[in-house]
Amino acid sequence: MWTPANAHADGDWPELFAGEKVKFSFYGRVALIDGQLMVNGIPPGSDPRPLEMQIHSRTGRKSLDMSGPSGPRIQVSLKPGDDAESIARQILEIPAMTSHMELSFGTSILDIVEAWISAHGDQAASRGSQKLLKLVA
Repeated sequence: MWTPANAHADGDWPELFAGEKVKFSFYGRVALIDGQLMVNGIPPGSDPRPLEMQIHSRTGRKSLDMSGPSGPRIQVSLKPGDDAESIARQILEIPAMTSHMELSFGTSILDIVEAWISAHGDQAASRGSQKLLKLVA
């Protein structure tokens, strides 16, 4: 499963940081780069290879899996006269461009940071955790 690098995520961040189980939705992103559409925010659980075939099937445009160490990406070639915005909308309507999952850290972020500080005895990090507490509280 891909990590949601560059995917847009919607969910209750404060509840997640508090250690609660929260339902999140991840949405893929499409950008126009150098005259080509680039799908560069594939949601977790979506595989670029089948998605590439779905893009071709839905849009009739040639697509190429350009995934690498920085994450999954699919380049979609446009034809002269294509309306890039319309094709991007078609891509975003593909079911694999959206995923939903429940996430939880199992405990609050502050508890995780404090446990690390306790285990490592880092005074600078301890001062930083107090700042973190003010931000997430």
